[in-house]
Amino acid sequence: MHIRDAAREIHATAVEKGFWNPGEITFGERLMLVVTEASEAMQAYKKKQDDEIPEELADIVIRVLDMAEGYGYDIEAAIAAKMQKNKARPYKHNGRL
Repeated sequence: MHIRDAAREIHATAVEKGFWNPGEITFGERLMLVVTEASEAMQAYKKKQDDEIPEELADIVIRVLDMAEGYGYDIEAAIAAKMQKNKARPYKHNGRL
């Protein structure tokens, strides 16, 4: 399955299950749901609940793909372009992790 296909399926499920109603939630609020999932992954890590971490990481990806598809962004193309950009950057280009 390609990333764009996954995004379409994820978004279709979100719409079908009532999690994508126009005007109900803002872009910023949706983005904060991604942060919430990242926080849940961190909590699982802190609690050494290694069996829960993959599901929490999947939740992050699912939220991001749903947003991308819902707002009409071609996330597969964006990821491919960003990967190429990153390959061209120098080692530790900004000095951070």
